[in-house]
Amino acid sequence: MRPSIITGAFLYTSLATAWNITAYSNTDCTGYITSLTGEQSWGCYWLAKDGIKSMKAGDMPEGWTFIASSGGNCNNFHQRGGNGCYTQGQGFQSFSFSVPSNSSDS
Repeated sequence: MRPSIITGAFLYTSLATAWNITAYSNTDCTGYITSLTGEQSWGCYWLAKDGIKSMKAGDMPEGWTFIASSGGNCNNFHQRGGNGCYTQGQGFQSFSFSVPSNSSDS
């Protein structure tokens, strides 16, 4: 039983995605609502969930910037930065990335 668990962990590690964004119902990145993972930046990602009070960015490629927005079209109030937990009084509805211009993932 243990070898299959180890094999599963190895496969998961080898197939890791380039970014992981998680939405939460509490302001301290607790109270899981939903999460998304991906390998490229495709513009604005709208989250069709209510009550998102914090978002956590993880596993982003070097040089990428996470931009969380209170509006549904990556507009209105923003929080930006690298990997970490973000919160704001207006909550969140969407996110995007700022990708270096020399990146092949944009």
